[in-house]
Amino acid sequence: MEIKSLLDETNTEVEDERRMCKLAEEHFHKLLMEEKIKEERLPDIRYVLQRVKSRVAEEDKALLEKPWEEEELKIAASIMKTGKSPGPDGTPVEFFTLSWETTGSLVSQAILSNAASSIVINGRRSRPVEITRSVRQGCPLSPLLYILVTQTLTEVLEGEVCSGAIQGIFLQLANVHYYLGLFADDSHVIFAAAEESARNMKAVLDKFAGATGLLIQWEPLIDEAADSHHRWSAIWIPCVASSLIIKQRGLRAV
Repeated sequence: MEIKSLLDETNTEVEDERRMCKLAEEHFHKLLMEEKIKEERLPDIRYVLQRVKSRVAEEDKALLEKPWEEEELKIAASIMKTGKSPGPDGTPVEFFTLSWETTGSLVSQAILSNAASSIVINGRRSRPVEITRSVRQGCPLSPLLYILVTQTLTEVLEGEVCSGAIQGIFLQLANVHYYLGLFADDSHVIFAAAEESARNMKAVLDKFAGATGLLIQWEPLIDEAADSHHRWSAIWIPCVASSLIIKQRGLRAV
């Protein structure tokens, strides 16, 4: 399928193939390149860490930080299902397990070396884009990474609810204060229909985004109402609990 045009950051349509390749290269460079922690993010990181109660035990920390060993890769290859290929060339895993003394070091180098990819648009190839992080789609670790992120968000919001900065809604039958819902890969926050509570919730989510690097797309919500905090009341959604519901969209996993 031929690509006719792409939109740049200013929503300007670009039809030149050379420029389209450049746009695609820049997009995937931002998506797949690991970002260094900027100094301005440190206050947000400290804010989140101070509110997270879950901690990794010292023995688990030592195990997680232990240097990688080739024997671990050999064990992983030995328990793979026969006929499966660990690489894109289709070579079955049995070949590597039977010739590990020869191929083990080569496999290790391939795994530890930097990966790169190019984008092809209408037959024109972009410059290689180094891959130092992924979008985690289909990654076996995705469910665990999601739990780590949502658990952190839960504990941060719980601290703000306990301090009174954010008011959830009280579910009398369950005898709990409800302020955060998580369903599969979707999430929403619920808080009292008061401007102060809305401002506090947005401030907390902005700090969470600054600490984790997860982007929260406010535009789809704010564009429907206003571009400033003074018009928050315009996006209040009526519900039986007289609370404000804002769906959190656009989280990108790193």
